[in-house]
Amino acid sequence: MKQKRVVFLLTRGHNEDMKSAVVHIQGERASYLAVVLLLPALIFGYYPLLTFGKISGFNIDLSFLYLICSLVLLVSTPYLSRSYKMLLPSISLRVLFGFMAVSTLSIAWSENVVRGIATAGFGWMLFLIVCVVALHTKQVSKHWPQVRSLLLVSLLVVVLAASWQILGDALGVSSAYTLLSKPYDGSLFGIARPVGFSLEPQFLGSLLIAPFSWVAWQLLNKKESRALHIMLLTVLTTLLVLTISRGALLAATISLLILFVSSTALWKSKTGVISIVALGVLAAFVVTFSTASLRQSDSISGYQSVRGVAQQLSFGIVNLPPEASEAPVEAQPTRSEPTPQLRPSAYVASSTTGRLSTYQKAIDTWLQNPFTFFFGTGLGAFGANVNAENQSAVVNNYYLETLSETGIVGFSLFISFIGVVCIGAYRSRQWLLLAVLVGYIVQLNFFSGNANSIHIWVLLGIVIGTVLHARQQSSTSVK
Repeated sequence: MKQKRVVFLLTRGHNEDMKSAVVHIQGERASYLAVVLLLPALIFGYYPLLTFGKISGFNIDLSFLYLICSLVLLVSTPYLSRSYKMLLPSISLRVLFGFMAVSTLSIAWSENVVRGIATAGFGWMLFLIVCVVALHTKQVSKHWPQVRSLLLVSLLVVVLAASWQILGDALGVSSAYTLLSKPYDGSLFGIARPVGFSLEPQFLGSLLIAPFSWVAWQLLNKKESRALHIMLLTVLTTLLVLTISRGALLAATISLLILFVSSTALWKSKTGVISIVALGVLAAFVVTFSTASLRQSDSISGYQSVRGVAQQLSFGIVNLPPEASEAPVEAQPTRSEPTPQLRPSAYVASSTTGRLSTYQKAIDTWLQNPFTFFFGTGLGAFGANVNAENQSAVVNNYYLETLSETGIVGFSLFISFIGVVCIGAYRSRQWLLLAVLVGYIVQLNFFSGNANSIHIWVLLGIVIGTVLHARQQSSTSVK
């Protein structure tokens, strides 16, 4: 009888282990599928976007991407709770956890507690997203051909949507059908600045940095599907220029430089990539000229449009000569008509001076006193400190906003996190990931707010997961 009981207990224990293993596998599979769904959702950004108002300067929004992020966490939390030990060796995640803890603690002295709590909550959601993505990086890599096809289809949809926005605006199509708000239609430059499914052109430009770098890397190191990659790089370069987002263009350029330095490809291949990029830039100005000439709702000519875009991209340095029709005519003594004036420059200097002014305000709030120097004004408090009537104000520089709100302590932790991630990618020789990551690190100088940078956090998760996987392989080979 005793023998039978022992056998029963062993069998029961075995069955329980089997059930636990099945539940674990099912949870892992569901979590992985949710991550795969998240990747193409990043490209579609905010739309459809539902706005429910604003509380203490915090916008209460609901978008498709936010729902997908919530779904990922809902599905992945059980798997993450059982597998978190796999992430413990990651120094970068430990530092990130410390940064999130300090940021959350700073709410205690924030002048905008509501915005601080909302910002912290969104930040912790992104922290968990980073962890989940890191856990599944190996699987994404294993099924990369299928994931790549899904991403390429999504990218094609965004390219078509952006192209439609440019053409639709030129043809006078309502913004209800182009998803273009007034600031980004062709009334200023003579050509619409595409936003895709994002809210602003710079966010579309930010999203395009990753596929732009990936296609350039393929051309530098592989030969298959060369015609497709050439076409993609040309189109992506053209769209990047047409967003007129200087931050995105600078980030893409730096990413490309890192790819060139790290690649062992012949100079012939590198020269070819440079030629394709140059062709894309030229195509952007051809599209600008053609679209402005087609647009009938204003008097901006094709040349004036090209002139304005060149001025904006170069901070007013490149100033092409005006058209003959724009030149002022000498006043005749017998005429009372005023002398014709030049068309005002399309260069929006305030987009630069306004940012610099905000940067200075962020530094000033950080240096108010010794306490704010070390611990900041509190998470979410920048707008309240600068203008109590406009508490939604942001710095448009992630680093300065972090410095202002969390002080030198929080800033140091965030910079340390970024540094550790980059060092990990460098040591693992993940040159493509490093190039894209550095590009985004540069672009964080030009916008702020976690809601606008979910794709960057997902990339951080991929880099962390890749580095962890590389270390595991290295330790296994040593044994």
